[in-house]
Amino acid sequence: HNLDHLDSIIIMFQAYWVPQILHDAWHGSRNALCPTFIGGLSITRMLLVVYLWGCPKGIFSGDLYPRLPGAPSASLCTWVAAFQLVQVGVMFSQQRWGPR
Repeated sequence: HNLDHLDSIIIMFQAYWVPQILHDAWHGSRNALCPTFIGGLSITRMLLVVYLWGCPKGIFSGDLYPRLPGAPSASLCTWVAAFQLVQVGVMFSQQRWGPR
């Protein structure tokens, strides 16, 4: 089935800070983005995944729309949050101690 690996695809799509991390390391820029912007964007992008796969009574529960594969999934939500924390932690450490 083509949706069997949807959880892996969701986690890969959460890697949107990786290009910024690599750019900062390559160019040596220390304060490329405001910490408030980084935190706000990370939280808002994570909220959709947490809603769709974390809430058992969401819009994709099977009543109105078909159930998402593997939903609800606390492990997917945990992996997404952990991946976000790692990326944000790397970005903040680049700001504090230098990008390289």
